[in-house]
Amino acid sequence: MTVLAKLFLSARQLRLIATAIWIAVSCSVISAGIFYIVLDAREDLKARGDMLLEEHARFSRTAIELLDILNKQPPSEPCGPAFLEYMRKAAFLPDGINTILYSEGGNVVCSANSGRLATPVSFGAPDVAAEDTPYGIEIWFDRPQSGLGLPGETGSLVGRGGFLVVIPAASAVGPAISKESLDYEVVMTLLSGAAIHRGGTTGLHEALRDEQAGFSFGDMALQISRCGDLGLFCVTVHQPLAQALPAFLPQLIAFVLIGAICGSASSRYVERRMRRYWSFEERFVRNLGFETVNCAYQPVMEVATGKIVGLEVLARWRDIDGQQVYPDQFLPVIQMRGLTRRFTEIVIAKAKAELADHIPEECQLQVAFNIFPRDYSYEFLFPLLGERVPGTIQPRFDYVLEIVETDSFDVASVKKEMTMLRRHGIRTFIDDFGIGFSNIGTLAELPIDGVKLDRSFAMAADGSLFANMLPRALELIGSAGHRVVVEGIETRQRLEALSASPHVEFAQGYFIGRPMPVDKLSMFLAEYCGKPDSLLPPQEIGPNGDKIVPIGQHRR
Repeated sequence: MTVLAKLFLSARQLRLIATAIWIAVSCSVISAGIFYIVLDAREDLKARGDMLLEEHARFSRTAIELLDILNKQPPSEPCGPAFLEYMRKAAFLPDGINTILYSEGGNVVCSANSGRLATPVSFGAPDVAAEDTPYGIEIWFDRPQSGLGLPGETGSLVGRGGFLVVIPAASAVGPAISKESLDYEVVMTLLSGAAIHRGGTTGLHEALRDEQAGFSFGDMALQISRCGDLGLFCVTVHQPLAQALPAFLPQLIAFVLIGAICGSASSRYVERRMRRYWSFEERFVRNLGFETVNCAYQPVMEVATGKIVGLEVLARWRDIDGQQVYPDQFLPVIQMRGLTRRFTEIVIAKAKAELADHIPEECQLQVAFNIFPRDYSYEFLFPLLGERVPGTIQPRFDYVLEIVETDSFDVASVKKEMTMLRRHGIRTFIDDFGIGFSNIGTLAELPIDGVKLDRSFAMAADGSLFANMLPRALELIGSAGHRVVVEGIETRQRLEALSASPHVEFAQGYFIGRPMPVDKLSMFLAEYCGKPDSLLPPQEIGPNGDKIVPIGQHRR
């Protein structure tokens, strides 16, 4: 999952994915276009093959029909006047065949045009015997017609029951197709399965008859193999793709352009959707839950004694790639998407469960949660914090709500909620005082239990405006009668300076303890919880390498 997440969280990878989509869509459209062109070319090839097939099949069909008529009720006297008249009438049918013969003993003895022949004409043994065709006909291919008074003429003969009809030689359709770079073969198929070559390239039908009509990958060519309705003639047509495509070049160019346009549009659309779907905001909203929110706990020290008396619960969020995200990144999303209550519920539930499981029972600590002003409600917060563990008289933890001044709030409404929460032992501090919406008037009106001075004061450089304002701010808050927590203590010197002020009751900062997971917090607290005179362990090392001297020693 982490590898997949990194793939989609990287802008470079998203661009590569979009490019891959562009290529895939473009190739798909172009491939579909080529497939369409191949189908179109195949239909064109099929039409050409049908022309060639029809040229051969038409005369065969007519000859069979004519033989059916001739053998229906012929006069009894062969080659007699009535018999010849009978043949002449058949010869004048509009079927394209006008030479009808009659044979006896394998020799032609009369014709519809010439009557009885002075000398019988023999065409030899038939090339196709009657038992080899489904129509019981005999066929003589390409016999000279000079014996019938037609010198230089050639034709094929189809016979049954003594009658023969002459089929003229095939027209110029075959040669015309051959000139168009089409390789073809026409064959006559027999009942035995044999095929007799009748035109085109010898052996082509045998080589391709088992192939599917369409596109041949073997030699990159189009091909068809079709048989006529009589089942006598079959035609196989074969054309290299390189010779077929030029006729379809405009269509191919059009599909390439359409593919490029569709690919570009699809990639832009998908990239936008992916960027939105994998944006930090959407990832956070989709994955905000008990398993992805982590709690960190920062110790709060009582300045007068040097004891750790409380904790501030700080939330972190684990992104899908495993990276830890800090509140400055996700708090604006929480507020904008209306997730403040859901987030607060998760943090409180997780912190209560972790502290109950890991903190020694003898530790009595003040646990502070940051609360959005919009969620500061007795009805919402008391069910989360007011319930005690069954069987206990004194709760293990005292809960403090620190109102995060991300929004202004109605003093009268907050005062009412604050009073109800205090009745149940839940105290309220104003967080980040000095940079938020609160002022001295607000402190005077609200029954707050304390004020947390923003870290900007404690972390300010000596001689800066904030550093100079710190004593005055402490005196101002102290004169209002409120407890003061100063956060942002990062040096020993700053901690010692604040300990001299009678208004600073609690201190918090990296010098005292960094935010830590609950298992490390448990080890941190194990040294002094339950020991009446225990102070912050002197072996703790500050950021500058200084050992922390228990502050309680300064005031004792």
